[in-house]
Amino acid sequence: MEWEVITLLKVPVKVLCYGGVTPSQIVKNPAKKPKELILVVTGNPGVTEFYTKFASRLYEKTQLPIWVVSHGGHEDLPGPPLSTHPDLYNLKGQLEQKKELIDSYLKGVK
Repeated sequence: MEWEVITLLKVPVKVLCYGGVTPSQIVKNPAKKPKELILVVTGNPGVTEFYTKFASRLYEKTQLPIWVVSHGGHEDLPGPPLSTHPDLYNLKGQLEQKKELIDSYLKGVK
């Protein structure tokens, strides 16, 4: 398991990666983009560490790359303050961040 912090629409989020494929690897070498990947969008809490056992077992069973993505503002990461940027952290903002993740890193992946 590896993890990275990526920025989605100005908000840092944490991505846990199982299966040897990370967002930065895809950026550096688009040929590394897998044909299939299981994306786990956290619930509430939107903290990735809550999902490590689940993701590890899922990877063991499927042998497919797994990404677990946090919700913006749920991990202890520096980012725009909620008090002045509430639109980045509300439901619409969270959904837009996940869409950005898919559009930027996973377009064409099943």
